Amino acid sequence: MIESLMFAALGFLAASLCALLILPALNARAERLTRRRLEALYPMSIVELTAEKDHLRAEFAVRERQLERRVEEAQAARRAEMEEMGRRTVRIGMLTQEIERRDAHLAAIEQDLAAARGNLAQVQGELAEARTARAAAEEAMRALEGPYQRALAELASLRGEVEASRSGQAEAEAARGVAEERVRAARGQVAAAGESVASAAREQIQALEDALA
Repeated sequence: MIESLMFAALGFLAASLCALLILPALNARAERLTRRRLEALYPMSIVELTAEKDHLRAEFAVRERQLERRVEEAQAARRAEMEEMGRRTVRIGMLTQEIERRDAHLAAIEQDLAAARGNLAQVQGELAEARTARAAAEEAMRALEGPYQRALAELASLRGEVEASRSGQAEAEAARGVAEERVRAARGQVAAAGESVASAAREQIQALEDALA
């Protein structure tokens, strides 16, 4: 019984010693396998990881620069749009002022046109009055033609009487003088009336022409 226990203890001790001898080799192999497994999971080395990190940083910097350029282009386009809007606003203001000036000018022209129409109506009224005055002057001249014709008839009758009564030459001469005096007086009246009427008509016509001009 004791011997079997001793043999069992010796076998355990021998197995333990063998295990202690084999354990470093197993540990090294397990470490190698673990390293291989880790390298299989992460095949990159530290240098490769650093290079990959630098590559990512460079790519990120390039993308950031592209975004910055896009932002700068957008800002430049926005500034150009704002400048164009400013120019358009100034142009709209100038056009608005020009329209206001044209409206004021048109209003002044319309006022002048209304005044001209009033003056034209007044001139037309004066022209109608002048025509009426001219018609009256012509009527007066026609009225004066009657006495003139009568004076001529009297002169003709007096001449006939003078030729008929040659015996009364002195009386005929006196009657002739009286008739000629009457004729001259009638001619003077007719000429004065015609001259006054013609002068008044000329003055009114000249005034109307000046007003129309």
